[in-house]
Amino acid sequence: MSYYNNKLEIRKTEKGKSLFARKDINKNEIILEFEKNFLPYPTKTSMQIDENIHQESKNPDAFENFINHSCEPNSYINFRDLTLRVIRKIKKGEEITYNYLTTEWELKSKFQCKCGSGKCYGHIKGFKYLTKEQQKDLLPFISPFLKKKINKKNKFINF
Repeated sequence: MSYYNNKLEIRKTEKGKSLFARKDINKNEIILEFEKNFLPYPTKTSMQIDENIHQESKNPDAFENFINHSCEPNSYINFRDLTLRVIRKIKKGEEITYNYLTTEWELKSKFQCKCGSGKCYGHIKGFKYLTKEQQKDLLPFISPFLKKKINKKNKFINF
């Protein structure tokens, strides 16, 4: 364990350092607020906010830097206030994850997912590489930027 507060801790795992719950965290609760440091380009650890706007913490030890991807995550990004919120109750000791495909049109660093979910997407490349059905499944959690992109491409009827 490297860093912790009353709710969160960073632990070393087979994936590297990962974020875990130190106690139960209830559905809809805010886990953390993102730093709001914006860059005009993507990095390996940034989160896409808009076409040329990417959020990345200046602090290498910030909790947000240790949130791993899962195809069946327990948290999501609320883009109105740039917070990480709980989808379902997270139990003490559980890793905190979100789905990178809900923020990234195309990942700078693509990877083979090892989340173990029955709904695993496999190779994680970006939202644009998903089927229309997979994209529809993620609609409740995708960023406003991704919603703009899919409306522009007329992939869906307005939602």
